[in-house]
Amino acid sequence: MAVTLTFRDADEDTCTTLKNASESEYTSNLQQAIDKTSAKGTTVRKLQKLPGKLLKIHCDNEDGAQQLQKIDWEKAIAPGVTLASQEYGVVLHGVPTNVLDARTDSQQDMQELIQEINNNIQVQRVAPLMKKPRNPSAPTQSIVIFPSSPKEANAVLTDGIRLERMNEVTHLKEGRTYDAERYNPQHQIKQCFKCQAYGHKAEACTRTTTCGRCADEHETRTCTAEFNKCTHSKGDHPAWHHECPRRQKEHEKLMALIDTMPTSFPC
Repeated sequence: MAVTLTFRDADEDTCTTLKNASESEYTSNLQQAIDKTSAKGTTVRKLQKLPGKLLKIHCDNEDGAQQLQKIDWEKAIAPGVTLASQEYGVVLHGVPTNVLDARTDSQQDMQELIQEINNNIQVQRVAPLMKKPRNPSAPTQSIVIFPSSPKEANAVLTDGIRLERMNEVTHLKEGRTYDAERYNPQHQIKQCFKCQAYGHKAEACTRTTTCGRCADEHETRTCTAEFNKCTHSKGDHPAWHHECPRRQKEHEKLMALIDTMPTSFPC
């Protein structure tokens, strides 16, 4: 009942429009574009902006999703906007940045590094798990690898992935095999750092700016308050603190969702 569009090859203006518009605003514009195509009559129930310049369109039924798959999206929206191919991501934690840095290394270099050692997979792309890590200078990072098929992704989930680097002293390759887990982007607590509410991100927020430290109406980064005040519980902690009763409820909902999800990909 949903299709996903990729904006990775679209021009900067098209991507900026998607980024700056709220999901409700973009839903209206997208509905107008759909009504000018052969899929006229298909209703967009809601949109989701996803990481990696992706847009997920939810329909009321499967027939609607099938109609959207037939649209030439480059004509309907802009050149470079196309249907996204299905991706099968696996996550590796604790990867040294001097072996592979998903924030700075080229896609070609990362693909070659992985495929040279792990001959059983073809890599579509590699990305950092977190675009804005809490500690950008950390010596390790979590990365997401996208094999080209669910069979390859499941093999990685079973066997892991080996990464190696050249020892500058011995001039010998050294490495280790990293365990992998299924990448589920929905398995994250979604909190807006503009209004501090849960369920959406700041780029889609149309609410009043609320400080995450003192709960007043200003940006968190400009806060000079000496004491914390949670906008949710009124407790003496930031709005995102793990002890906040509101965040604990979100964590419980997330754990319930994770318990229902399979650990491998259907083939």
